[in-house]
Amino acid sequence: MKGVKFMGVTVFCAAMVAVVALAAIRYKENTLVNPCEKLTTYSKLAGDPAEIIYDKEKQIIEPFAYFDDLYYVGLAWVGAYLLDTGDGLILIDTLHDPYVQVGQSNIKKLGFSPKDIKYVIVTHGHFAHVGGAACYHNKYGAKVIMTDAAHRKTKLDRNQKDFPITAPTVSRYVSDGDVLTLGDKTIKFYETPGHSKGALSLEFTVKDRGKEYTAFMLGGVGVYSRKPEGFDEFIATVNRVIGIVKDDNVTVGVIGHPMTANDLIKVGPSLSKRPNGQPHPFVDQKAYLEWLAKLKRDTEMKKKELLEDEKAGETATL
Repeated sequence: MKGVKFMGVTVFCAAMVAVVALAAIRYKENTLVNPCEKLTTYSKLAGDPAEIIYDKEKQIIEPFAYFDDLYYVGLAWVGAYLLDTGDGLILIDTLHDPYVQVGQSNIKKLGFSPKDIKYVIVTHGHFAHVGGAACYHNKYGAKVIMTDAAHRKTKLDRNQKDFPITAPTVSRYVSDGDVLTLGDKTIKFYETPGHSKGALSLEFTVKDRGKEYTAFMLGGVGVYSRKPEGFDEFIATVNRVIGIVKDDNVTVGVIGHPMTANDLIKVGPSLSKRPNGQPHPFVDQKAYLEWLAKLKRDTEMKKKELLEDEKAGETATL
């Protein structure tokens, strides 16, 4: 499979979908349909993707400064980000058991305290993103923000066999166009359906050596659906995000699953050590737009395949 350059590195979005598929097998009501291509070379970074979520040694990595005020505190396969507003911290996604403690440890390694987290933002209700939200609320008093639809999904999924979820107490349900301001940061929320019910995308600013850039985090990549309408919903989301990127001059793409940008984990620790004058490799609007365009094309291709299978009387299964 040929990857597409995203933020200066090669993107393989199929790998992320394949690993999520492993956990999703037990969602009897859903069928995962990969919007990208066949599983590829993520194995060279972290081993067989089908084993990553069960292998603690492959999961745990050192945290790093992504930008001056945005830090990666996640795992090898699923991200969690700490945003420093100057007046408290915002945690974006929370990992899942048994790695919630790893996320807290990563925060401390960077010199921060989980006690200073004012808000936890959950991009969607899949276990790897919402799994630690209840802990941050109950232990540290952080206010949890997500959509009502995502919260309802979390409640439905709380008894998953492999990855049970404790549904968090939600302090604020957000809708499309809502904003959150804390310190010097304002986050704008977008409802971006297609990947999961109530998926939430975020737009905010980050700084690199004092220079400000606009960042966007797409709240879920991949389509869980047996129906063409599910693909149409995600395609509409991608079209909308493309428009936002152009209209708002978004130059930074924040990635929910780092395996969708194969070099992120390897490049990340060296970002703060770049020589003066060397550009940040993840500030690249053109590459982000190319990635979104490819995501759209691949989703359209998979929708076409689904329709052809239906026409032939076949049933799409995992």
